Amino acid sequence: MKFGWLMRGLVVFGFHLIGETVFWLKSLYTSWDLCVFLVFIFGLGYKNKIARV
Repeated sequence: MKFGWLMRGLVVFGFHLIGETVFWLKSLYTSWDLCVFLVFIFGLGYKNKIARV
């Protein structure tokens, strides 16, 4: 299976990203940056959904 290492790398990278996100959310929790960040992310997701349709 040629792509075994690739899948394993993607899984590890995904967990790393989740850990980074949790770390950032904890550090931003008491600041307005969190609200701005969430609005930005959800805004992008919303635009992408519209673009796909």
